[in-house]
Amino acid sequence: MLTLMRIHGSILILLVAQAASAHPELGDYLQHRIAIEVKRDHLNLTVEITFDAGRSQEERKKIDTNKNLNISESERKAYLTTLESSIEGQLKLLINDKPATLVALYDPELDLFDSRELQRHPHLLRLSYFANATCKPGDVITVIDALWSDQPAIVIPEEGKGAIGAIIARDAKEVGNAETNSLAREIIFDIASPKAALTEEASAGHVCGPACRHRSASKGRPATSKLPR
Repeated sequence: MLTLMRIHGSILILLVAQAASAHPELGDYLQHRIAIEVKRDHLNLTVEITFDAGRSQEERKKIDTNKNLNISESERKAYLTTLESSIEGQLKLLINDKPATLVALYDPELDLFDSRELQRHPHLLRLSYFANATCKPGDVITVIDALWSDQPAIVIPEEGKGAIGAIIARDAKEVGNAETNSLAREIIFDIASPKAALTEEASAGHVCGPACRHRSASKGRPATSKLPR
């Protein structure tokens, strides 16, 4: 079942996807926040996945390899190293329907929310990439997210302003993933000209409040590659 909802005056589109046989309770979802930042000669992609308490506990069991019910720093690092290899190819970026190569911008980050114990407690995984590309107003950016595609999820495309215009979330839906014989989530962003962006912002009448998530992407440890600025 898919439910697509645009909240008037906000910057979010929510896509709730669940298997037909599943009946998750409120909050019983993975949350995928997808953020695009467009620079003049490249763009950045940040994906933050928040695991609900139950799914976090299952993931913590994988991290706790010595089974002492506590996650050590070495176990956390080993998990992220293995994860980085296992998820390769599960995130794809298209610009005007043409594939763009994603390169790690920062090492994956794991936030256990002040709890390293093996318990029902949410945690967050942050993935950061960049792609060398020159975009312009009118271009369409598509993110295909096949991460944990078998789990019910709330997908949150985050809009913002880039160096050449505004990033506006247009659509989010499930699509078939032929490589894994499963479903993936497709999120589509439009790059609007600064003038068009101002018009849309004024018509929405949005007033930023404490709940707004207008914040910059994480500045974690850079990945081992030459990075754009």
